[in-house]
Amino acid sequence: MRDDQEKKTMNERIRAFYKQSGGPNNPQIETIIEKHLLYGKDHGVPGKRETFKDAMLEVFLDDYSTKDIVMWLLKAKYDISDRWQELIVGKTMDQIAAAEEMTSDKEPSVSDNIKLAQLEQRLVNLENNIGKIVTLLEDANNSQNNNESMTNRIIRSQGF
Repeated sequence: MRDDQEKKTMNERIRAFYKQSGGPNNPQIETIIEKHLLYGKDHGVPGKRETFKDAMLEVFLDDYSTKDIVMWLLKAKYDISDRWQELIVGKTMDQIAAAEEMTSDKEPSVSDNIKLAQLEQRLVNLENNIGKIVTLLEDANNSQNNNESMTNRIIRSQGF
């Protein structure tokens, strides 16, 4: 019953609005609606057009049972947003610093040369170790083939 009254009241309000404004075909209807949405006492803060989000926040923040949850969610949202911005700005600053370092005309420092020599030595050691592994695998493969051929010879000599 209450929904019918509210709908009827809303329908009556719409009819009264159109009657007052000159009907739905009035070319100024858009500006009248905009002024109503900006300054109407039933549409939030005067001078600011209320959005659906604003209306929902107002409803949930005015309710004591949901206020704490909404406040926590908003705080979490803004914390995540702040951390994301810090991450983006931090990466950007690191990238700028790296680009400046790469494009600078200065000579590499002694520590840079030492690090480079250590990396080159590690690379040589890795290449040698990989060569040894390949040799061992080839020998194992050859001995396996030899064992198979020996086994085949023994089987044939026994008459199997």
